[in-house]
Amino acid sequence: MRFRFTCPFLVLFLISLPALEGGRHDRTADSEVRDIDSRLELFVDDYLIDSLDGLELKLHTPRRAGKVMVFDRPWEGVTSGSTAVVFQDGDLYRMYYRGSSHAGYALESLLEPGEVVIPEHPYTACYAESRDGIHWSRPSLGLYEYEGSRDNNIVWMGKGTGAFLPFRDSNPEAPASELYKAVGPDSRKLYAFVSPDGIHWKEMRDDPIITDGAFDSPNLAFWDEVHGRYVAVYRDFQLGVRTIEVATATVFRNWTPGQFGEFGDAPA
Repeated sequence: MRFRFTCPFLVLFLISLPALEGGRHDRTADSEVRDIDSRLELFVDDYLIDSLDGLELKLHTPRRAGKVMVFDRPWEGVTSGSTAVVFQDGDLYRMYYRGSSHAGYALESLLEPGEVVIPEHPYTACYAESRDGIHWSRPSLGLYEYEGSRDNNIVWMGKGTGAFLPFRDSNPEAPASELYKAVGPDSRKLYAFVSPDGIHWKEMRDDPIITDGAFDSPNLAFWDEVHGRYVAVYRDFQLGVRTIEVATATVFRNWTPGQFGEFGDAPA
């Protein structure tokens, strides 16, 4: 069964409201002005908008852009796309994803002629790259042996592989040997990994960096350029309901205790 990984790239335009026909940006002299400097900000709510006249905020439905990847290698499988992460790195797009398969997620009625479900196997962390976000290649890296061969695109195996999510560190103080960082869970603990090139990875330290979450799904970390700190958003449970926690750090090795997300009066 083919699992289609669609990679739509959304172009976001920040437009001054007075320039829109029918728009009026009313702001009284004593109203608070939020200085966003030269940053691009997406209008997801009215936090940055004083008033709207003849306009409304609307969330548009994503448009399917076609199939770009079939996870059909022996070290991949039908549950590979559940932890895929894509980011732009110069003129290259990098994709990291979990190689995994579980027959329970495959519907036999959807199998096409000649297709088979790859048997369940240990997790692998895989890498693909693209120049346009549409045509992807799996470089043969030769780093890890799988079923007797190193002809594969596996970049990490072992601890943290179940949801190994890298990013390029934009912290200007980051050393060249740690230009790329990743987090990955193991036994309800979150571990950190570093790489100089996004391909060759090692553990940042033996001990986990965060231990107060469930980490049962993708867990994200990044450098917050606005506040000058690292941020980790990770999965946990509160009152029996899946939710998120957020932790911060000025040094990637040392993190604050997590704080649960606040959702106001929204139902659980």
